[in-house]
Amino acid sequence: MTKYYMLPITTKYWKPSEKYLNTIINAIEKRVADGDFVVISEKALSTALGKIVDESCVSPGFSAKLICRIWMQIVWGYFLGVLCHFGQRLLRRLRE
Repeated sequence: MTKYYMLPITTKYWKPSEKYLNTIINAIEKRVADGDFVVISEKALSTALGKIVDESCVSPGFSAKLICRIWMQIVWGYFLGVLCHFGQRLLRRLRE
């Protein structure tokens, strides 16, 4: 059985369009060995790549609202929530 160990490494906050690769390399170069996995936060990468969306400028379409209402209110509120033994307060909120 293989054991994995985690070593969190922090860097400075990356701003949009910032050159993040050198920051990563400098932070990990003496801490990793061949065969090690390096995992980078999706949020940090999307910020550095400028893939930020201002949610106040986005509105869901009709189909998204319909699916959300049916899925949350009916499917979770009456069927899956009951099967998962959700509390009555949560079920009531889902149904509303």
